[in-house]
Amino acid sequence: MSVVTRISESADVMSGMMTRLHKAPLGPRDIATQAHARRLREMVLRCASCPDQPGCAAMQAMSLTCGAPPDYCPNRDAFGALPART
Repeated sequence: MSVVTRISESADVMSGMMTRLHKAPLGPRDIATQAHARRLREMVLRCASCPDQPGCAAMQAMSLTCGAPPDYCPNRDAFGALPART
């Protein structure tokens, strides 16, 4: 798998987890700031380095919601810091 493919898939998995956790995604206004863009990039790269990304994707395929990211999730704390979707 190419690095670009892995990063693209990681962005999809991360977005799916935000949806299932009912967390507000970083919107265009947020991404306009370097700090938010950096945080999003760091989350995608942590997701790309996860050894069980397929397990996370499979878990997401089975449910539209979840109470918390898996214990092994390298973004567990970062997801917790995101605001709830309103």
